[in-house]
Amino acid sequence: MSDHDHSGNDVPAHEVGSLDKVREILFGARSREQEQRVESLGSELAGAVQRLRTDMDARFDASERKLKGEVERIDGQVRDEIAARRVGEAEQRSLLEEMRQALDERIAQVDEHAKKSLASLDARLLAVTSEMRDEYETRIEALSARVDDTTADLESDKVSRVQLASFFAELSRRLGEPTEG
Repeated sequence: MSDHDHSGNDVPAHEVGSLDKVREILFGARSREQEQRVESLGSELAGAVQRLRTDMDARFDASERKLKGEVERIDGQVRDEIAARRVGEAEQRSLLEEMRQALDERIAQVDEHAKKSLASLDARLLAVTSEMRDEYETRIEALSARVDDTTADLESDKVSRVQLASFFAELSRRLGEPTEG
């Protein structure tokens, strides 16, 4: 093969490599900075999601502990009252039945409250997740627009290969001319 590229400009391959190095020097830092910004936003989003998960897990655990504590407390009260009221067989059955019904109602209420709380937490989690997704998409769009603007600015400011070759040819010709004087 020849020492020239096949783009029709007949620029030697080693000059193309030099141009690539110049591009890397001029624009490499900005490109890496943009990549780091995108990675940073991704990391921030992942951290926020993880904190949200941790917070929700902690809330669920606290609610479960509270519910178990309440049930255990009620259960303890029932046992104490049964032991204290062993006076008469009829009274005992009557009291036990009343307490069983009260406990079932309380458990049903706690269960219903827990279901409503869980539904509310699910709705809030969905809303927060949706907001975070929208914010993330907005930021990505803004970053993309900034990258596109920067790319367009760079494209409009760069010198074409033909202009650069012409400049170097003129410079070479002038340097090769004998100086007067």
